[in-house]
Amino acid sequence: MAKFTGTKDEFIDLFGATLLTNAVKYYTRSIRKAGQCSHCGRQTELQAAHIKDTPGRIDIARDILERHYSTGGDTVEVDMQEFLERFYGAHLPLESHFIPLCDSCHKSYDIGAVRYRRPAGSNPFGRFGMPQKSRD
Repeated sequence: MAKFTGTKDEFIDLFGATLLTNAVKYYTRSIRKAGQCSHCGRQTELQAAHIKDTPGRIDIARDILERHYSTGGDTVEVDMQEFLERFYGAHLPLESHFIPLCDSCHKSYDIGAVRYRRPAGSNPFGRFGMPQKSRD
């Protein structure tokens, strides 16, 4: 199975907005098919929003890294399949972690609640291998 070796922050930078976001979308298919937004009642395409005061995907990932892969330093070696199984298990039962919301209600619901947003350009992997732009 694939393994990741690096720092916890590198793990989050690499996988937080891609793999973990897609995993949550996959897990919550049944919630997104609920039919109507929990807040406004519109029948539209829905998103699964983390319920306030429950840990979000980044919180859950950091907790798993700390509890299961820490060896005293910041470097971790992570078996990706094992990590994803733990990540899924941490979201169960799904109905206790997510509610179906339309895009507009989801944005309103998350105002002030989203943590771990990095300033633009601060992710060292953000340019996907492209060289940094010259500031001339």
